[in-house]
Amino acid sequence: QADDYFDTILYTAASSNGTHTHGSISFTPDWSWIKNRNNSERHFLTDVVRGNVSVTDKFLVSSDGSAEGANGVSGTTFSVTSSGYQFVESSIDSGELYYNSRTYVGWNWKAGGAPTTDNTNAAGAEPTAGSVKIDGVNKSGAFSGSPDIPVTRLSANTEAGFSIVKYAGVTANPIKIPHGLNSAVEFLIIKRLDGGDSWMVGEPSLGFTSSNILRLEEPSVVGLGNVVFTASPDANVFTVGSATNVNSNTSPYIAYCFHSVEGYSKVGSYVGNNDADGPFIYTGFRPAFILLKDIDASRNWHILDAARNPQNVSNLFLNPNDNTAEVPFTFGDFVSNGVKITNTGGTFNTNGETYIYLAFAEAPFKFANAR
Repeated sequence: QADDYFDTILYTAASSNGTHTHGSISFTPDWSWIKNRNNSERHFLTDVVRGNVSVTDKFLVSSDGSAEGANGVSGTTFSVTSSGYQFVESSIDSGELYYNSRTYVGWNWKAGGAPTTDNTNAAGAEPTAGSVKIDGVNKSGAFSGSPDIPVTRLSANTEAGFSIVKYAGVTANPIKIPHGLNSAVEFLIIKRLDGGDSWMVGEPSLGFTSSNILRLEEPSVVGLGNVVFTASPDANVFTVGSATNVNSNTSPYIAYCFHSVEGYSKVGSYVGNNDADGPFIYTGFRPAFILLKDIDASRNWHILDAARNPQNVSNLFLNPNDNTAEVPFTFGDFVSNGVKITNTGGTFNTNGETYIYLAFAEAPFKFANAR
């Protein structure tokens, strides 16, 4: 079932200090992305590789390049549970992650679970595997001798086509980094953890070797002086170059890696036609979540989901590159096998411009009913 690997939590913060739990999903989240819906607050990202239990200062924010830290969270200790979230709140009227009576959305993915600390590689082996968990099983030593550099921690779910990779930069470039999946990565998000470098996003439509790059915190497609990606990913590794955003000696990085899985997830693109009878995006499933971006113009990133839009038309979107509250703006319909765009505006449907997307299923086509 699709909701074994991706699910959305909607919750309203409590009105008093204390311990508060939210969510009724069927798995312990390995990657969580949380955003306040009704106020201008940051997007907060946590994951199991960096630690997602008793977290106070390991948050990343998608709307700017800030290093890992508190990033506006104060008085709140966050943990994932077997079915959602726990907040221990000591200052209900401060901070951005859990504020008195405000409404929130949390998008959640299952990777391979918490990496272990066991590393059984032989002394002197190069590269060493670090702490690796694939499909819930410890795989210490799995990458010894294969990539150019080791990962320090990795959590992968090959069935769902999703992995979380923490690695350290080196002086050499380009470098190959194992992603732990069994197919080539199609959508790749990388963030340097100890510096204010931009989020880097790689995907096939723009080209992994292009001089231009997408930044998650920016609406525009921009060029960088140094090389970010030097080759398209393959079934074992992704390759990065000399840009400090992805490879600075000894700096830690986190990478979120995705590839399409039939009936569950889809990475793709479409071309706008500026018509109310807009493009149809075939995904092979009824979508639960879609992240999209115009790659030909300076336009915001957008997220829509079925939890906040349980009925068509889907029109409540949030922007990963800014902190604004949820805004209604017609997008289109989530249907049993994809998305039908019904908006003529530039945000989603400018004639001749290309839009990329990353989508996850609410139900596969063969089991999906109309909304």
